[in-house]
Parts: sequence; structure tokens; C-alpha cells
Amino acid sequence: MPKVRRFELRQGPAPRFWEIGLDGLTLVVRFGRIGGDATTQKKSFRSQDAADADIDRQVGSKLASGWVEATTPAAAAPGGSEAAPEPAPARARPARAPAPPVRARQGKAVGLSHVKPAFCFTPEHDALFALGWPHLVRLEDGLAEDEDPVQSALEILSAAWPRISWPRATAARLVRYHRLPQAAAWGPDKKGRGGPTKAALALMEQDAPLDADDARAVIDCQLGADRARASAESVVMLLRILDAAVGSLVVADLLTERLEQLPEERLAADDWLDADTTRELGFLLLRVDAKAAASLRKRLEKVFARAPDAPAGEHGSVRTSLDLVLHGAEGVRRSALGAAEGFASPSELVFVQDDPKFVRQMLQRWDEGPESPDPRLTFLGGEQVLDIEASWLRGYDDPEEAYPFFVEAFGPIRSKRLLPIFLALSATFEAREPATQWFIDHLDFARPYLEEHAGGRDKEARWARAVLAAAASATSRSRASRD
Repeated sequence: MPKVRRFELRQGPAPRFWEIGLDGLTLVVRFGRIGGDATTQKKSFRSQDAADADIDRQVGSKLASGWVEATTPAAAAPGGSEAAPEPAPARARPARAPAPPVRARQGKAVGLSHVKPAFCFTPEHDALFALGWPHLVRLEDGLAEDEDPVQSALEILSAAWPRISWPRATAARLVRYHRLPQAAAWGPDKKGRGGPTKAALALMEQDAPLDADDARAVIDCQLGADRARASAESVVMLLRILDAAVGSLVVADLLTERLEQLPEERLAADDWLDADTTRELGFLLLRVDAKAAASLRKRLEKVFARAPDAPAGEHGSVRTSLDLVLHGAEGVRRSALGAAEGFASPSELVFVQDDPKFVRQMLQRWDEGPESPDPRLTFLGGEQVLDIEASWLRGYDDPEEAYPFFVEAFGPIRSKRLLPIFLALSATFEAREPATQWFIDHLDFARPYLEEHAGGRDKEARWARAVLAAAASATSRSRASRD
């Protein structure tokens, strides 16, 4: 009979339970609402030590998230549901002390050594750029989408994902939906209409904070042997949400562990999802402390060393992505998809922290149009990169998505080179509102430029006058509200 530990979270309207135990070398986790349907997950280990370490990690995460250990696991009711809990005996057996949460052991993020003072309008954004902006997520409270987070998450499933600021509760529901493969999370109802399954809804209705268990479950599901085959962009966004919720070290360790377990042929296989999610490690390495970063890099170098030296394919591989992440400009020269022709795509340059001239040269050679707005290239290559960005502005395939994101992503940068770009964006249907608001928010900085250009008769003069009029109107409304 496997030894099982049970934990309960009785906060909120739906008390939940979570059980973990070993059956030989098979880890069995069972969870759900107390008195409701239960979900069971199993995972096999090669050794007792590895299994015990994983139990300690998961138990530590639960305790850190407010779960309380119960004394006796409740019996499963017929059909896999959870029986009503029995009263606990008066004296509980002593629990094995869990390892402290990984997040608590993190020190100063190593990326902060690359801060460029006054690159942005605020020191906060100076730090965020050093940590990988905009390749990160900020979880925020009080956003309108969190009024019905489950419904908001379901709507996001069929919408464009890329964003920096996420409503916290909605993001948690979206992550938990992806603990299940698509076939188990979405299916026809009794009337034949598509929708989330009961199992998916049960996960999404959990209101506890995301934890390391969620991170492991999502990574196992979306990137494991029987991967759910979500898009690479979707999985990357899930990883960024988990990074913000449970800590960069937790996510980086899980991704590194996965790469360590992959066979050699998989490390060199041409695979878009493997390539993109491996590159995400480069941003996570900026957000852990120096000791953790050194340890992770050592492990990743071993993975890189055992990967076959296969030529780059159409999408990239774990090996080519690790070369980009670990080896800066030299990695790009070896492993960029266009390395043989002497060029690299913008997204392959985002880890070149050692050679700003090289970044600019590669961007100038790139003639296939813009990929997506990425101010990290300006952070790495210098303000001159903004001139290249300006030349790409009209080349985005989806301006409705790209232009507002451009304003959000580049907006923190304090550079006069941005003024003509944002002025042009203020005249577009797609970005008129956010670009105009940027000028209002930074009017002291932008006013000399606007007034200089407002006196002419060309289109830039009309745009400048329109922005100044909007700023004057906003100032009047602000004064009226104070009065």
C-alpha cells in the first residue's frame, strides 16, 4: 500500500485536496474539490532518491502556497470522486520537513549587472530592460478581466496572446487549462458544440496561486513525449506567466531538467517548439542570481556538448538555440539559420550582450522585413537600432496587433529617435489612442519636438497639431476634475 500524504486548502468557496504518494517508483498525485471529482496523475522515476526529491519539492511548494497537511488521506469514492473527509485523529504523525521554496533562495538577478542608467524614463524600466524586457510578463491585480477569470481565459484561447501585462487570476486559469492536452481539455458537449471539458473547468476553477506543480504539469504536457502541440508562441507565453508567478529559477530548472532527459537525436532535430522554448531559457538566466545562473549554464553546456553537430534546419533545434543562448555573437555566427550566408534574423540576436556593433550589422543586413517589435535589440545594439525599426514600421503583417504592442514595448525608452516613430503611429487607426496617450504622458519630453513640427503644412505637422490638441484637452479635463 503506497504511503500517501494529504494536503487541503479550505480558503474560498470550494475547499480542495491534494494527495501525493509513491507506489514503488511511480509517483501518484491525486487532487480536486473535497467531495467532488478527483483527478489522478502518475509519473515514474529511475531511483528512490529522485522520487523523494520530487516529493519534497512539490510538498514544499504546496506549504508555501498556504496548503495545510491533513493527517489521513480520504478514501476515493466510486468513479474517482473524493469522499467526504473524516475527522482527523487528535494527534498527527510528524511530517518530513520540506525543502524551502526555490523562490526564497534567489538573490540579486544576474541581469541587473547590465542595467543602463537613464536608458528609460524610470529606474524601474531600466531594470526591466536589463532583465529581458519585453520578453517577460507582469501579473497585475484589479484588471477588469479578473471579474470573471474563467470566461476571460476561455476567450483568450481564441485570441492573440502576446502581451506584457496580464490579469493575475485570468493568467492562472489559462495556465491550468494547459495542464491537459487539447484532446482532454476541449471537446463537444451534449449538443455537439465545442467547449472546455469538465476536467479542464475543474482545473480552471481553482483559485489558489500558481505553484511549481502547475509549472511541471504544463511543461510535461506541452513539451513532453506526448506533447499537446500548442503553438510555440502560446507555450512561450505560458512559460512567461509561470516565470512571473512561481519564479524564474523554478521554470529554468524544469526546462533544463527536460533538456537533460532528451535523447541526443532530439537535441539536433529541426523543431520549432523545441527551439523557441529552449531560447526562453536565455531570458530566465537573466532573472536568477549569479550562483544559480552559473549552475544552470554548466548544466546547459553539458546538454549542448552531447548534442550532435547537425546543420541548422528550417526552424532551429535545441542545439542551435543553446548556442545562441550561451555563446553570444559566436553562437550566432555558428548557429543562426542564415549563418552560412552571413546573416541572422532579429530574434536570433537577443542574447548578444557582448557586441553591440555586431547586432547593428546583422540588423542592417536583414532584408526580409520585421518579425515582431522588439526593443531588446535597441537595448543591445544602441539607439541607432531605432532608425532600423523606423524603416520596418510599415512592414508588419498585422498592424492591428503590432502597432499597439510597439507602443507598449518601446514606450519606456527615453530617446528622441522614438518621437517621429510614435508621431507616425499616432496617425494610424491601429495605434492612435496608445501613441497619443504616450505623448500626453511624456509631454515635457516631447513638447519641443511637437511644437517644432506643428508649424508646417505637411502631414507630420497635422499629426503634431492633433497630438498637441489632445494633450491640451487632457490637461483641461485634469484641471476640471481637480476643481
